[in-house]
Amino acid sequence: MRKFIPLFVATQLISFTSLAQYRDPTQPGNLPAGPAQSVTPANSEAELVLSAILISDSSRRAIINGVSLKAGEKLDDDTRLVRIHPGHVLVRQHGITKKLYLVPSVKDR
Repeated sequence: MRKFIPLFVATQLISFTSLAQYRDPTQPGNLPAGPAQSVTPANSEAELVLSAILISDSSRRAIINGVSLKAGEKLDDDTRLVRIHPGHVLVRQHGITKKLYLVPSVKDR
């Protein structure tokens, strides 16, 4: 029995070192590698990203590029949120109305 103890200890040490290569699933893995950047883009030509639509009995809000807006509010000088629908919003940017979808469409190949 005593001759198996060193073998058992050796297998345990090998298994622990092989587990060290795996990432800890409890640690956040979606953090940016570099310094934090501004939420609002510096130029108004940046792509508009709709991340959430919040609809209640009394109000409707949309989160575009990290900024919470109600219909009629401006994101920047040339971008205004026109209307909020359950699955998309209408945004007017540089005189052009754009439709931003909450979930991107899936294309068949």
